[in-house]
Amino acid sequence: MTDSVTWKGVDMRQSENKFKNWVMSFTYQERRNKQLEIFRKQLEDYSSMDKAELNFEYFNCKAEYEHKKNILTLVIITIAVSIIMNIWEKNIFIFEYSNKIR
Repeated sequence: MTDSVTWKGVDMRQSENKFKNWVMSFTYQERRNKQLEIFRKQLEDYSSMDKAELNFEYFNCKAEYEHKKNILTLVIITIAVSIIMNIWEKNIFIFEYSNKIR
């Protein structure tokens, strides 16, 4: 005799465990454990790389962050210039007009 309870062909204990795991995935401890597991895997991957490959990964990562920083700087400067030149209001009217056309 099995301990599982079925309802309309669904194993209720298995569904209950899935639900508990889903709820637990939102807790700090579970999120921390997942992040720690990902970190350990990355650490293992980076440890197994040779020096040239590790340098390649480092330079790629640094280039991505520099690119993101440059894009953010460009957006901030564009918004600042728009506010200083008082063309922000004109741009809003253009957006409103384009929405009316649709």
